[in-house]
Amino acid sequence: MLMDDLRHNQAVLRELMAHHIHREGNFPWFYRDNQPEGWVTIGVGCLVKKKDDARKLPTIPGVTFYTVHNTIASPDDIPVQLVQVH
Repeated sequence: MLMDDLRHNQAVLRELMAHHIHREGNFPWFYRDNQPEGWVTIGVGCLVKKKDDARKLPTIPGVTFYTVHNTIASPDDIPVQLVQVH
């Protein structure tokens, strides 16, 4: 499988999602990854370690995170969840 801009190639996105769900499961929440130590999986194939990196995520076009109350997460909401997982 060749990587592509997944925002514009739904076929590749479906293939990648099927691979990740089969390999890791489908978790609608952040979870601590076993490898490498100290990293948190926050999306399909996306690991974050630093709160500052997590804070930047909702500023990426096309990326949206939701709170447990189903509202759009702010840049300050995500690091709070990251710390709770650590």
